[in-house]
Amino acid sequence: MEDPSNLNSRGMALTEAGRYDEAVAAFDRALELAPDNPGLIYNRGEAHRRAGRLREAAADLEAVLALEGEAPDLLLALGLVAYEDDDFDGAIERYERALVLKEAFPEAWNDLGVVRFRRGEYPAAREAFEKAVALRDDYEEAWFNLHDTYDELGLAAEKRRAAEKLRALGGEDDAAEDAEDAAEPRGAKPASAGSAPGKPFAGKPMPGAKPGSGPAGRPAGRPGPGRGAKPRGGSGAKFGAKAGRKPSGGR
Repeated sequence: MEDPSNLNSRGMALTEAGRYDEAVAAFDRALELAPDNPGLIYNRGEAHRRAGRLREAAADLEAVLALEGEAPDLLLALGLVAYEDDDFDGAIERYERALVLKEAFPEAWNDLGVVRFRRGEYPAAREAFEKAVALRDDYEEAWFNLHDTYDELGLAAEKRRAAEKLRALGGEDDAAEDAEDAAEPRGAKPASAGSAPGKPFAGKPMPGAKPGSGPAGRPAGRPGPGRGAKPRGGSGAKFGAKAGRKPSGGR
């Protein structure tokens, strides 16, 4: 007999494998058995997002919002979808709403900075990235973004310090080498959804799921358009989805 939890796990595995249509079919079948389950709807939205079906992804996330109300991680995910759809105003609005609910949210600060960077608002991007790293000192994506923001602002000493921090974190060689040499800007990396090395997509747990029996956490990575850009879904967050030169998510 088919079980919603097993179908959910199958859908997440298919999402991770890049078999998005099959993943959506698995989530659809699970929702026939467990209608209005927010975890299933969220995970289907993530499959749509990775497939580039941003309208469907947004519809699913908005449905979760209607069922569960506003939550910082869900707003982060909605911000990523807006960002990937080049709706920068919509992305900013969602990230700022997330930060009203949870000010100590480094991923939201990073992704907000990514959008500010993409709009050429470098002082505002700097402020957002600096808040991200102040909250999480080992946040490599935010340090990468801050490094490139300092470069755009012509702040050589600050850029060098950011490059040294990236080297200490084992970050990307080309960024670390900029401690001595100015490099061509690369593009922000959002924090919002997707998978990154060592950070597998887990999806949103279904209510009542036993630890280890199903999804836990959310997608993680460094998504984002532009050279090297990768938004983030969040590492260990409940919802999933990562925005900027290196946003927090993406695939």
